[in-house]
Amino acid sequence: MQRFQDPNETAFLIELMAREIGRPEVVLEVGVEKMGTLVIWHAIAHGDYWPAKVIGIDMVDHTAGLWRQFPGMQMIFGDAHDPATVEQARQLTEGKVDFLFIDGDHTYEGVSADFDNYWPMVRPGGMAAFHDFLQPSDFRPAVQRLFFEKVAAGAFRKVWTYAEIGRGGIGIGVKS
Repeated sequence: MQRFQDPNETAFLIELMAREIGRPEVVLEVGVEKMGTLVIWHAIAHGDYWPAKVIGIDMVDHTAGLWRQFPGMQMIFGDAHDPATVEQARQLTEGKVDFLFIDGDHTYEGVSADFDNYWPMVRPGGMAAFHDFLQPSDFRPAVQRLFFEKVAAGAFRKVWTYAEIGRGGIGIGVKS
């Protein structure tokens, strides 16, 4: 487990999550890699033995099974765009996601597929966060582009963005 997250960005998101949705009962993260944020969501969701589900999706286990040490945490290993993976996530979440964290394939096609596949599982009033919103590289502006397309299309009841110069940034929306 490694921490690559901007602490200010994470604090902003945690405060927003607490204010807008409270303690989430079902968290779904697409693109787990080293598990840094998944552990944060687990701590928030579980608190004092809160019976939450925290589910991560990634192609392979980058953590050598470390996720098994966290009660209530479940992993799906496979392509997040594969219909079988999407169906497994739907079954595990029972289609009632409180918080969706999208941090997987950062191409436009990839982030679009992640949104299209997992946003329907988010409950009304639930929240989605798009990570690496402003990452200074050739492919990550796609995350920002898709986020603003969804904003323009009315996908969110409320929206926020957070970014610091030289950091990844995040776009956040609450479902109507």
